[in-house]
Amino acid sequence: MSTEPYFHNGSITSMSGAIRHELEQSGMPFTDDDVRLITLFINKTLRDETQEAIRPPTVPSGLPLPIDPPGSR
Repeated sequence: MSTEPYFHNGSITSMSGAIRHELEQSGMPFTDDDVRLITLFINKTLRDETQEAIRPPTVPSGLPLPIDPPGSR
């Protein structure tokens, strides 16, 4: 399952980049190993790919729903 890019504007293209961005915003010191370990934790424990995502028929903004590329689910 791919969820890239990240954030409202798609400015971050990887999970580790998104984690690094959030850690930088926190102002707390961190290392590259911290980013690696957090990324590993999220990828291994917080992603449930056993069920298909629930996709609403419409969204409040009225914008069209994105179409998933073939083979992405």
